[in-house]
Amino acid sequence: MDVLYKWMFMKKGLLALFFALGVGNIAAFAQMTEDPTSWSFSKEKTGENEYDLILEATLQPGWSIYSMYTPAGGPMPVSLTVDGVGKGIELAGDAVEGEPKKKYSDIFKVDEWYFTDNYRLVQKIKITDPAIKEVRGTIEYQTCQDGACVPGEKEFSIQLEEKKATNTAGAPLTTDPAKDDSLWLFFWLAFVGGLAAV
Repeated sequence: MDVLYKWMFMKKGLLALFFALGVGNIAAFAQMTEDPTSWSFSKEKTGENEYDLILEATLQPGWSIYSMYTPAGGPMPVSLTVDGVGKGIELAGDAVEGEPKKKYSDIFKVDEWYFTDNYRLVQKIKITDPAIKEVRGTIEYQTCQDGACVPGEKEFSIQLEEKKATNTAGAPLTTDPAKDDSLWLFFWLAFVGGLAAV
């Protein structure tokens, strides 16, 4: 009887151990496949119908992202696609990154050009179709940490002109200084009247 109890206890213990190891491995895998980057997309007007598209990423500690100019044969580099090129949007030169770190890779047998902590990419564009008020595109990349790599892809949409507030008739909203003054006068008269009533 004691042998049976010991066998059942051991069996339950082994099942609990296998379950804990399985859950731990699943959690570790899920953490490794989660994108370790956080992106922001903006623009800066540099001239008549000319803009800098600014794509910036913050990386979690220990992770690297690879330059779009990393030598061929290395890890997957950053790749930028701007929609509408040749159809009202022109690229004005090559995209510009910061200065990457460089390290020879025994795995790829080439220098790796990479960034840690932060990554910034600027692409100059020229708008040749005045109807275009928004630029869309995709950035593809790969991040790695200790030999584990995660591919990533983000779509972006950047408004070129700020939208003006409009009323229900669609006309731009305007403020009437005379109405603003009359509201202040009403407020102060109500305030003083309230004090007098006390």
